[in-house]
Amino acid sequence: MLGRVLVVEDDTFVAELAAGMLNEMGFDAIVAHSAKEALERLTSGDKPTLIFSDIVMPGGISGIELARKVR
Repeated sequence: MLGRVLVVEDDTFVAELAAGMLNEMGFDAIVAHSAKEALERLTSGDKPTLIFSDIVMPGGISGIELARKVR
């Protein structure tokens, strides 16, 4: 395994496609369908190596704001 990637994408098809491609390349990809869900995973102890996020998402938190919160 090359590392764990948290894919943050509100479009289910795009999220599953990206996660599937990352898994095929040797990563352990997991999906969050919103920035809020991603933050909940991170605060509950999930520690990915990388976060791959959409920029424009519903729910009030953009991918850019998510990056700021994660930092």
